[in-house]
Amino acid sequence: MSAVGIQKSPTGIEGLDALTRGGLPTGRTTVVEGGPGCGKTIFALQLLIHGVRELDEPSILVTCEEDPDQIRTNAHSLGWDLSEFTEDQLYLIDARPTPDVAFVGDFDLSGLLAILTAQVQKMGVKRIVFDSLDFLLGFLADPTAVRREVYRLHHWFQRQEVTALLTMKRHDSSGPDTDFVRFMVSCALALEHRVIEGVSYRYLRVLKYRGSSFEENETPLSIGNAGLEVAHTAVHRDFESVSDERLSTGVQGLDDMLEGGYLRETSTLVSGDPGTAKTSLCGAFAQAACERGEHTLYISYDTRGPELVRNLASINLELQPHIDSGLLRIEWCQAFEGNAELQLMNICKSALEHQARHLIIDPLSALERGGLLRSSIERLVSWARSERITMLCSSLRGRGHQGSEDTPIEISTLADSWIHLSYHEQAGERNRGLSIMKARGTAHSNQVRELILSDSGISLAEVYQAGGEVLMGTLRLEKEIQQSSDEAAKKAEFEANRLLLVSEVASLKAKLAGKTAEEEALEKSYEAFYQKRNQTRRDVRQMRGGRDE
Repeated sequence: MSAVGIQKSPTGIEGLDALTRGGLPTGRTTVVEGGPGCGKTIFALQLLIHGVRELDEPSILVTCEEDPDQIRTNAHSLGWDLSEFTEDQLYLIDARPTPDVAFVGDFDLSGLLAILTAQVQKMGVKRIVFDSLDFLLGFLADPTAVRREVYRLHHWFQRQEVTALLTMKRHDSSGPDTDFVRFMVSCALALEHRVIEGVSYRYLRVLKYRGSSFEENETPLSIGNAGLEVAHTAVHRDFESVSDERLSTGVQGLDDMLEGGYLRETSTLVSGDPGTAKTSLCGAFAQAACERGEHTLYISYDTRGPELVRNLASINLELQPHIDSGLLRIEWCQAFEGNAELQLMNICKSALEHQARHLIIDPLSALERGGLLRSSIERLVSWARSERITMLCSSLRGRGHQGSEDTPIEISTLADSWIHLSYHEQAGERNRGLSIMKARGTAHSNQVRELILSDSGISLAEVYQAGGEVLMGTLRLEKEIQQSSDEAAKKAEFEANRLLLVSEVASLKAKLAGKTAEEEALEKSYEAFYQKRNQTRRDVRQMRGGRDE
């Protein structure tokens, strides 16, 4: 007889359901532990509300520390109106110890469980949560009594066949020792709240999950307007084929350097110093994508949307019509508003809402100020690839590396293609240069081309060299003028030689005509001479003949 797989109950937290391959174990016990402010109570509420609202599963919340009215108020701030549920759908029980119990310090869960048994049978409960159970257990000074009551509760859960959740603070010396709970339950989750370089971060990690595979690494967690949000984890898809389609960069010269443009469903990085035209290349790609009728999301960290549209219009990039048509969405963000993990989660959400086929982040390096980690970028690139989204990101050059081509936290190693923009100082002026550092899966030019911005658009100048150095700006213009002058001189010299040859040919033709006339006259003279001589001979013969007669 084949084994039946473990059943799972969705939590309604999309990222968590992905990490646990479907949700929490149905009919078993799960513990969620963490320090203050990690989101344990919100986790509990979200689990119960999803069960009631989406799956029609009656639920009970047993609060051991917080006033039920406060819980209702806090839930309302997240958009959850608990009053919309009847007591047969969601029932709150206040299990906080009374002052006299707290003073005596001796109690057990028998009475509470008797009340819960009647309520479970009445409602047909499927989900039950004990929030802050450790607070209740803290009134038991004897560690043996703590274990006794926890095992009593666990066995009760098993008899009732409900999906149970315990939320507890992480054990420290001031509270009861509850580490043994992790070994007892079927699933254990840990929530972390850390401050890194002054930036707040929350993480979730699945410590154990009996009978199921799960994602073991820490995953970013945030508390948003709709409750807990866990970072999107890319689905590892083994695509049968990858796209060979080329997408125009919006700059003809760059398309030529890339053998036709960016490859669809890949990631491209544009790096360089401020003012080297990174945003211009991003805008050009956005316009080209919208002209193909493809939805594009443009995340701008440096410039507000209207300012971005105005600035790009100065180089003949008109984005406003595409915004009006709904193809292009520009979102202005500030790196200091929330940590980088939260911002990347919001970017992914916006891309899905907009049904974007192209994602532009300008500049991605701005998130370094929000404590950006390399793993975050890896998740973003992996997520975009799994959603078949073509991604273009700009990045400032690495700090403190004058003349280098480094990028913060080695973003360049994660991108499929890397375009580097730089300044070239020649003849007392500064000009922009563009080079392709790498382009996976495609041939590409190794030249450094001058990037020119004008009111007619973006262009790449032809390469001019002198003494092995690429000429740009005024020197390039002087070279062009010199070449034009040289070509004009060569053309004039050619024309003069041509006219001389034409004159010589005419002269030769005249000489030839004269010689031909002389030859014709000579032939006529010879002909007259022979005619006269022959006539003389005839006359002589006649004279002789006459005398003979």
